[in-house]
Amino acid sequence: MVVRTVAFPLELTTEQECAIQETISLYSKAWNHCVDVAWGMKRVSAFDVHKQTYKKLKQDLGLKSQYLCSARNRAAEIVKAMRVLERKGKRVSKPSAAMIPIRLDARTLSFDKEMEMASIATQHGRIKIPLFWHKQALRYRGWRCQAGEIGINRDVKLFFRLVFEKATPEKPERTGNVTGIDR
Repeated sequence: MVVRTVAFPLELTTEQECAIQETISLYSKAWNHCVDVAWGMKRVSAFDVHKQTYKKLKQDLGLKSQYLCSARNRAAEIVKAMRVLERKGKRVSKPSAAMIPIRLDARTLSFDKEMEMASIATQHGRIKIPLFWHKQALRYRGWRCQAGEIGINRDVKLFFRLVFEKATPEKPERTGNVTGIDR
């Protein structure tokens, strides 16, 4: 598989932007809480973090279940990565972040090629985002949309990335002929 990530500009209504920002804020709170819990564990696994965090976060934040699971998995991944660095002798500290981009998967992102529109789940229902295919994105127009990410950058602006994939082209058969190349 060949995989490429493409950034798309966003043109949203104020309501859509608020819904996305609220969802990102809740997702970030869930991620930070999961990191806190995972950091205190001897052995980190997404399953164990889930057992200790899911009910409390669902009750306190009311975040959609798929986003809670995504934040938990992401937190477990980063804590495991930090532990690997620590074992290699690197100095590490507990990660924290004010805003974490939301990972979008098949349950939280749908992509309509014909309408050139993406639909993402938020705390206030699904919102449809029109896609503007810029010059760099056009080459991936025929590829399959696999996942995505939406977040807030340092300039406090929303960004939207989609991950496209296609099958790896088959290698041509060898003919036995040698080709010389001058360098």
